[in-house]
Amino acid sequence: MPFPLFDRYSLLGEEIVRLFRYRARLADQILQLADQNHKLTANLPTYLLDTGILLHWVRGKAVAANMDAQFQLRASGFHPLICEVTVFEISAVAATGVFWKRL
Repeated sequence: MPFPLFDRYSLLGEEIVRLFRYRARLADQILQLADQNHKLTANLPTYLLDTGILLHWVRGKAVAANMDAQFQLRASGFHPLICEVTVFEISAVAATGVFWKRL
């Protein structure tokens, strides 16, 4: 006569093994996608746009046009990086109303 408790633990163990195998397959797929993405973007330059640069860009200054012509930021297939501090600084400048007066 089989033990019912043992059977339950046996089924539970099989389910856990199945879930770990599924998790391992997902992890492999994620690593493959990350590797493909790295191969696609490995030759692209990386730019970190600072607050001063973004202010020129938003205001439509000639400096921004020159940067775009030199580095081709709009035509490239990547998204430039923006520091979290820059996001807050731009928000603060926009909130104060002196957005267009300086630079």
